[in-house]
Amino acid sequence: LETRNLYRNNPIIRCGVDGVSRRIGIAHPHFQTGDSDWDKQAYDRWMIWNENCDVKGLLTFDEMQENVPKSCYTDGDLGFRLFDEGGELKIMPIESDLIAAPMRTDVNIDHMSPLGGIVWDVETGKIKGYLIGRRGMGGVLIDTKEVPASEVILLYRRERTDQMRGIPLLASVIDTAKDLDDYLNSTRIQARIAATFGVVIKRNAAAAFGQNASIANQTSTGQTYRTMPLNNGKMTILHPDEDISMFKGDVPGPLFDTYAKFQIRMIARGMKSTYEMLMSDYTNMSFS
Repeated sequence: LETRNLYRNNPIIRCGVDGVSRRIGIAHPHFQTGDSDWDKQAYDRWMIWNENCDVKGLLTFDEMQENVPKSCYTDGDLGFRLFDEGGELKIMPIESDLIAAPMRTDVNIDHMSPLGGIVWDVETGKIKGYLIGRRGMGGVLIDTKEVPASEVILLYRRERTDQMRGIPLLASVIDTAKDLDDYLNSTRIQARIAATFGVVIKRNAAAAFGQNASIANQTSTGQTYRTMPLNNGKMTILHPDEDISMFKGDVPGPLFDTYAKFQIRMIARGMKSTYEMLMSDYTNMSFS
């Protein structure tokens, strides 16, 4: 859930994941058998399959490949179910949260049940099949059926010898990305406050002043509350020992750029990239 939200809402993370996805995929084959007619027919046949290989008719094979790294970054893995339709191979992409035990609740609200979804031999550890279902009302996984392992390809990055499901590749940058996002938001709010030229008046009898300057209001239930109108360009007279201070206008501070770049470098390294690639910032790079 955290990694899906980062990809959906964080522009830096989205740029990094999309950048990797665009550079991954199987190139279209070029046949060179010496028979130009056969080569052309084979290539044309490949392109027809590329456009029509999806069982649902939604994605081309190129688009499926682009979704593999995206899913590995956000969900951990992506499954493909293989079908034989009249002797022709068809493919169905399966998102990771649909490969799970039956009655599992929606990934957006379920923080307890693991994905699982693997059927394996307890003695050898060999995978025998995958539990694949669909989402019903309320986001509950229903109609889960065991599909033989020979009919499913599960793509993920293996990090342990006994690992059977993928771990989101964004997992290592979740906290750093959230910290950076909070830092940018707080800095933006400070800058907006400073831009208003607002002031804070420190009075000796603040409670009495507030009582006199406010207006009493009464709710329909008889409860009383007070409100104070805000005015632009208002002037006030200060009494002895009273003071007035303005919001600081030096926002963002001198270390803003340095700190933000450091956090982005941490995110880039966690995504196996670089700051320059992630931000398209080549100002401090030389040709060499």
